[in-house]
Amino acid sequence: MVAQVIADRLATAYRLTLPWWLGCCLFALGCNGGDQDAKKSGFQMTDADQRPVPVTGRQSEQLARALNLVKSDDVAEWEVFENSVTDSLNTAWNVAKSTEGQQSMAAAVPDWQRSPLLATLPAVYQAGLSWQNFDSETFLYTDAFYLQEQYWLSQIVDRVRRAGAGTRFSYLTHAGRPQPQSLTQALQANDPALAPEQAESLALALTLFDWSVRNVSGEPFPPAWDEAEAAEQAVRPLEPDQPRSFAGVRGAGYRNYVWQTLNYGRGDTWEQGHLFLQLARHAGLDACVIGLPKVAPTSMLPRVAHPSLTPWAIGILLGDNLYLFDPRLGLPLHHPETLAVLTLQQAQENPAWLQWQGLTPEESTEADSVYPVRASDLRDMVALLDYPLEGFSLRCQFLQRNLTGTNRFDLYFSPDDVAARLRQLPGISDVQLWALPVEILIFRETIREAARRATRDRYVQAKLQWRTQEEGYFDDFPLLRRSRVLFLLGRFQPDPSELVADCFREFQRMNYSDDDWRNIADNPELQKTLGLYQAAGQSAEEFRQALEGQKAAMTLVRGDAKLYMALAHSEIQNHSTALNMLRHVPKYDLSAKWTRHTEYLKARSLESMKNYEAAIATYQESARQFRSARSPRDYGNLLRVRILQRQMSTLPQEQAGQ
Repeated sequence: MVAQVIADRLATAYRLTLPWWLGCCLFALGCNGGDQDAKKSGFQMTDADQRPVPVTGRQSEQLARALNLVKSDDVAEWEVFENSVTDSLNTAWNVAKSTEGQQSMAAAVPDWQRSPLLATLPAVYQAGLSWQNFDSETFLYTDAFYLQEQYWLSQIVDRVRRAGAGTRFSYLTHAGRPQPQSLTQALQANDPALAPEQAESLALALTLFDWSVRNVSGEPFPPAWDEAEAAEQAVRPLEPDQPRSFAGVRGAGYRNYVWQTLNYGRGDTWEQGHLFLQLARHAGLDACVIGLPKVAPTSMLPRVAHPSLTPWAIGILLGDNLYLFDPRLGLPLHHPETLAVLTLQQAQENPAWLQWQGLTPEESTEADSVYPVRASDLRDMVALLDYPLEGFSLRCQFLQRNLTGTNRFDLYFSPDDVAARLRQLPGISDVQLWALPVEILIFRETIREAARRATRDRYVQAKLQWRTQEEGYFDDFPLLRRSRVLFLLGRFQPDPSELVADCFREFQRMNYSDDDWRNIADNPELQKTLGLYQAAGQSAEEFRQALEGQKAAMTLVRGDAKLYMALAHSEIQNHSTALNMLRHVPKYDLSAKWTRHTEYLKARSLESMKNYEAAIATYQESARQFRSARSPRDYGNLLRVRILQRQMSTLPQEQAGQ
């Protein structure tokens, strides 16, 4: 009942405030186009463009404008953002054609080739927007969000690379060791066959994997809906020959774009795995998902974005070996004795090592706690490459070659060379594009179209209540959105001059008291900080209803802000403060959506502080708490308990209970 009331208030506020808010944003962004043809494009085509490596060119005013929006921490409403960026990119290209004499984008980038891997996408997914427009020279709204998420990813990778692992892997670097080691040293000690540069790359992969696990909530997979349940969710007719994503039915792995996962911090463990794969690519690591043709899907090992393969683990290619990470468990696969990261070849040759990743009957009697993959299943494996189609399109390579100076970051990623290296590995029978990025776009495009119909169709509106409850309040709360972007950009240090915003200060501003939200109608200053103004033509009653909707949002964002602030403290390895913040989240998390992740993060903070006994107790209590609503991450947490207990047994008593 509470969730329904909140959803209704948010929907009313959104309907009443969007028209005038959108107008304000458009005015502020200065969307002008009357004199664009008179401006020099700056897309400079030279003989150097014939080279296979990206070359730089002069920035056009329109391209610079698009990139400023992409990199800004002052986030506009999503529709304003996508329109402004897309219009700027298309205007820049059109002016380039007229001033540089290029007849087509293909002529401007003559060495670009359509990847043969496109043919490996299952035919059913070739109806998606990104597939149908792959060769288009017109920038799409999805390109705007692709640019933004790639910029955010590049910032995260740079920050993680600089910061290192700290004590986050204390179960490898500290526990059980008389002297602490760096993560790279611990990996080499556990696996002497690792070359120094490979150990450094593997350490980077571990820290990026850990970042994705800590920053995505690891929720249970949506159930495998029966026909009636799926029809209840569907916003389009269900077709027997199409995945249910085409009808807007939520499923494992495909509910959010990467930029949404980064914003909300919520998702199942394959949404977390999808994020890790994008981070790995930005870090220069060759990565793939290992698809198994012989394993039937289960509730804990679902089939995701492929009609006949079950995705299992993520492999990071170093030398001739694929090092294995299981996003479901939130852990790399470890050697039972040394805790070295297992390779695919070792998993194939040592069945007991693979089964060690599951729980024993003493640890859990649940059937799903047994590791679902056996060494005998690792035959005829398919390496699935998780590459958004935008990332190796002609449009993207054209953009990449025209980014210069501080505006330069990686956008274009060809999968072909990685595919060639993976084909050389024993046991890999084929390399294909994973359809997950395409399925995400298909699902989101369906929901986007349904949201337009929902403004005049109450039946569709009722089916999208989940969107209002889970996303709408976030999307319509500018301060919360901006705070998250500041977090993603690594703005943690306060500026004494207050000229540059930091995420801590912005999160703190959302620590609303009960009196704040109750009396918002009488507090113009608070209304101003929330971006609420009574627009021309908006009646007093309409504005009052908008304020009522904002009250509902304010009660929700307090819990989110607390959780996000704890994550920010964890990001700068201030683990004791993070732990203290996490203890306050339940008071404000009215819908209890963060309960599982809060408990996990508390245990991880304790583990990083080397308080292993308290961490173990927290993991175990969380597993008991969610016994009736399992995420595979729960089994991974109990595996962490086993590892910590074994590591503690090798320590002196006074160190074990530190």
